[in-house]
Amino acid sequence: MRALERWANALGTETYALALTASADDDDYGTRGVAIADVAKGDVVVRARRETFLTASEARACERAGAFASTLTSFQCLAVKVLYEKARGKESFWAPYLRTLPETFDAHPLLWSEDYLPRTSCDAGRRIHERIDACEDDVALFRALRVGETVVGDSNWPSLRDVKWVTAMLTSRAFHLGDLSAEAASGDSVFAASDDARDDEILRACADLDDDVWERGGAMGVDELSTDDDIALVPFADALNHSSFADAASILTYDAATRTASLRAHKAYKAGEQVFDSYGLNLSASDTLINYGFVEVSSTRAKFVEFRGDEFEETAARVLDELNKGYEKLQQLPGMMNASATVLRVDEIVGVGENALIFCESFFQQVVDDDDDDDDDACETKARDLALETVLRLCDAALRAIDEATLMRCQNIVKGFAEGATLFKRDAAAYVIACEHDAVRNARRAVIRQKDELKKECHANE
Repeated sequence: MRALERWANALGTETYALALTASADDDDYGTRGVAIADVAKGDVVVRARRETFLTASEARACERAGAFASTLTSFQCLAVKVLYEKARGKESFWAPYLRTLPETFDAHPLLWSEDYLPRTSCDAGRRIHERIDACEDDVALFRALRVGETVVGDSNWPSLRDVKWVTAMLTSRAFHLGDLSAEAASGDSVFAASDDARDDEILRACADLDDDVWERGGAMGVDELSTDDDIALVPFADALNHSSFADAASILTYDAATRTASLRAHKAYKAGEQVFDSYGLNLSASDTLINYGFVEVSSTRAKFVEFRGDEFEETAARVLDELNKGYEKLQQLPGMMNASATVLRVDEIVGVGENALIFCESFFQQVVDDDDDDDDDACETKARDLALETVLRLCDAALRAIDEATLMRCQNIVKGFAEGATLFKRDAAAYVIACEHDAVRNARRAVIRQKDELKKECHANE
């Protein structure tokens, strides 16, 4: 870690009052940043130079890894590049950084020795097993392309464990460059006029690599990728651990003008304290477990459930079949959003948000518009009611899919967890399964409230 610090500093990275250290005990935190002097709220704790970053652009320009740039996604290409540089050992430019990455990282669900989160246990189980399936698909693709022979002269390289390891590294450490300005994160911009607007912008930008980037086919193609809008590992800065109490000020931000990425302290720290950053705002327990390998116990975290747009589409088709309406009409709707790339969030406070409702209503709009007996307002109300009914059915299906015996076991495990505790492996999986059940149950209640409010509004307008 001292070698990494010397290397990063020599290339222009400013580490200020921050040092990296490893855990002296077995708390699964691994590497962390520690204040070596008092840090004030808002202080920059690390500012990294672009010259140190390991990015998809470097991967595509690499003579070895870049040989497959036209075939692989940006994520896959960067994965090959990281594994190649790791295999080069001391000869790699990034050797001081790569030597600090954990060899096992068995806290991450991709590398668990036991399946604590079965595919059928909950939505998080489905998501992590989809990612495992994708790692297996990547290995098969690399074999078919003879990536190992070209890159390291070994037809069996990389192994499945290698691919799982590098996927865990990238999903837990990589960032997007160019998506979010430092001004937006700090509030020194037009977003400062509205905290909600600024939060929405930060969430939209999603500075950290998340499911939307990871998903197969979701990464930018070679022609779309630029050096300032890139998937990147940021040495030294990516060693800080996440805290759900950290706010937008401590999200890593990239400044294209100075070609630097900076992290600020969201609170004051005393010398010797661990310094935290934020991997993103409003992350669910499932999000942090799947991407980062841990969960923080929080009674104040908003409970929400997410459904894929294509799941909604399938359920919407069944609702229309029951009404004897032709589903083929939906397929002809102009400008329909890409359902498979859409995630619908339903929370315990508002139910289905207004933007999500607009998306959902589009599946029914043409059908209800064909009813000549209704005016525009009546058609909109019918479409909204059908959309809410579809989401309600999704919630019911999610509740039925949860195994009661598994749920009871998990609920018993989580009873003794203290507020603010950080959980790993079995405990984290149990907490996620219990949280998902609560989230779906509460989201269902919120959708029922929305349907009741819509019904009252209709009666009031009659």
